[in-house]
Amino acid sequence: MKKHILVTISDNISCLHGVRFVGSFFRGNPALRITLVFVEQTRPDSVAGSMGSMWEGGDGSVAPAASPKALKALNAATRLLVSEMDFKVEQINSKVMPGKRGIPADIIHEGQSGLYDAVVLGKRALGVFESLFTERITDTLLLKEIVFPFWTCRNPVLSRKNVLLCADGSDAAARIADHVGFMLHDQQEHRITILSIDNKTGRNPDDIIDSTAKVLKQNGIDDHQIESRVIRSKNILNTIRETAAAEAYAVVAVGREGHRKTGFEKWLAGSTCRDLVQEMTGSVLWISR
Repeated sequence: MKKHILVTISDNISCLHGVRFVGSFFRGNPALRITLVFVEQTRPDSVAGSMGSMWEGGDGSVAPAASPKALKALNAATRLLVSEMDFKVEQINSKVMPGKRGIPADIIHEGQSGLYDAVVLGKRALGVFESLFTERITDTLLLKEIVFPFWTCRNPVLSRKNVLLCADGSDAAARIADHVGFMLHDQQEHRITILSIDNKTGRNPDDIIDSTAKVLKQNGIDDHQIESRVIRSKNILNTIRETAAAEAYAVVAVGREGHRKTGFEKWLAGSTCRDLVQEMTGSVLWISR
């Protein structure tokens, strides 16, 4: 089953957190296609004439019209994936987008129009998203355009493996379970632990685990890859964070909803998911559409 992800790139080539995570977690997976994207920060007075085009290389390279810093970053990311992460250059596409709407809006537009299976935010892009979504609480139309999973990469530990899949019986949790199953159905080296936190206010944890496991199996996940845990706790955030750190999960997967109050909280499934985005280090956070 082919997969296609969009990975954001900045001019800080010493980091490339999103690229490094993807390369280490999916090392050399022939079913994975990767598009690297660099958004140029164009001055307002240079919009006319320069904003109507996108530079793209379909063979792992970028057309010479791109700025030197974009070329340097994208070529460095490509070399990393090919020379150290066992990907083939044919699996990698590179784009330089002239900034039209602001970085978050440009990335969301590309994620929507490109029909990607996930959009991967490195540390730099994640910082821009957080600041804008918490400050510009009127961007409701922009928020509605996010209909694909996001991965947030804040200082991931590349030696980690496996996925902690948080389940609560909601539609959002079912969507992220489907995403995890789709992305890992040919990744036998990673196990998936379904985590149900019993705070005595929701559904039976055993029922939640059974329904979540069913979604994973529908995506071709083998029984031996699936584990489950029930933890009784009233502090959901700390429980997720402590479990991820104690057992060194590479990924923490959570659902999101779109009916909260304001800003970034309106995009994510309440304060727990928002706080995970702001605080999660070591593990990469996968957030459902």
